Amino acid sequence: MKSKGTVTIRGNEYITVAKRVHDFRSVCTITDGWGIITHLVTCTDQLVVMRAEILHPTGDVVATGWAEEVRASSSINRSAALENCETSAVGRALAAAGFGGSQYASADELVSKLAGKSKPVTDAIVEPHHYADWCKALVTRMISLEDVVQLSKAKQWGHPRRWSIKKRDAFIEALDAGTIEGLS
Repeated sequence: MKSKGTVTIRGNEYITVAKRVHDFRSVCTITDGWGIITHLVTCTDQLVVMRAEILHPTGDVVATGWAEEVRASSSINRSAALENCETSAVGRALAAAGFGGSQYASADELVSKLAGKSKPVTDAIVEPHHYADWCKALVTRMISLEDVVQLSKAKQWGHPRRWSIKKRDAFIEALDAGTIEGLS
């Protein structure tokens, strides 16, 4: 059943960035010190690149998201590439923090890509719901998903998205027990 804030595209349900922000803010409030910060990395006549960060109340970055928009790729980008790029970066940062549902790409990104028809939408990464909850568990423990991915790469464990539910749960238990070495 489709809920408010979701869009079905090619048979898959995607969550809008507005819904991701709403879900994030309902758990991680401004008054508690949580933040969403965006950075303009590149802005030319042809290209816009932005990075978004999800900040823990301590000021630590717990998730990041990157986006790139080519101005000539669609009518949306010809008039609003900067805004479109920022929205995509925020949506991806929220997905990295566990607020993305079962799809990494947001509904906004997919609609934009389809409107421009610059390339087929085939690169959306499917995440099990457990993965989103697991990412939220990392955030509450002030652990960056990026740090876990780097540690996992160094230890040759594979990407956490491909871990079994049992392995993710064991990782959280080991974090809580303080037995994971290599995380700052």
